[in-house]
Amino acid sequence: MKEQTKLLRRYKERREKLRAVGCPWVDNPSRTPKGTLNVLTTDEALYWDYVAGVIDLHVAAQQFHACGWDNFVNETATMQRFQNLDKKYNKLQKV
Repeated sequence: MKEQTKLLRRYKERREKLRAVGCPWVDNPSRTPKGTLNVLTTDEALYWDYVAGVIDLHVAAQQFHACGWDNFVNETATMQRFQNLDKKYNKLQKV
């Protein structure tokens, strides 16, 4: 029971963080703002989690490796993917 409450709390915290950065699919995940059916790809989901601060770059690189996108944990390739997505969403902070 404790694990379920921890997981629920973690899910709610993630949802609030995504809402704070303006993720358009938090409140209505099955539809885009234009009303079309939306299915987030792996790179989009990881991008939004990274922007919201839910995961860091290394964890995102591990997830890409686990999904078979990379042969090893490659943070450089992960950041390049995020920068390509940032051209569409403009949410990464420029340092």
